[in-house]
Amino acid sequence: MSGWRLYEPKDQAAVDRLHAEMDRRLGLEAANPPALSERPVLIGLVYEKDGMITNGAYLEAEAAICLFGESALPLEEWEKAAEKLRDICQLYRIRSVRAFVPKQVLSTSGKLSPIERILKHFGFVREQA
Repeated sequence: MSGWRLYEPKDQAAVDRLHAEMDRRLGLEAANPPALSERPVLIGLVYEKDGMITNGAYLEAEAAICLFGESALPLEEWEKAAEKLRDICQLYRIRSVRAFVPKQVLSTSGKLSPIERILKHFGFVREQA
């Protein structure tokens, strides 16, 4: 018999094995997946076939940061906001924060725009979707 079921802590060794095998096949460094029964995971599933776990899936909550305003603020002020935002991410064990930056505010001159400078300061890197 085969099918999907909710992850249980007893499945951890099989989940770790599957993650390690996938990383090896893809030539990636060993990942640090979250515990599938704790925040920020919303749900963890495993696929079991003939008593063996062969696949898995999980939903992990992420945060999206939005910056807005009518004028630039000094970096020291953004540091104060970042401290409060970090506290919330830690409370919910959020491991990934994304920022969507409209192309209208991206620099075309080679220098970073004010928003790009703030995001870079906090460790964000640009990814193309």
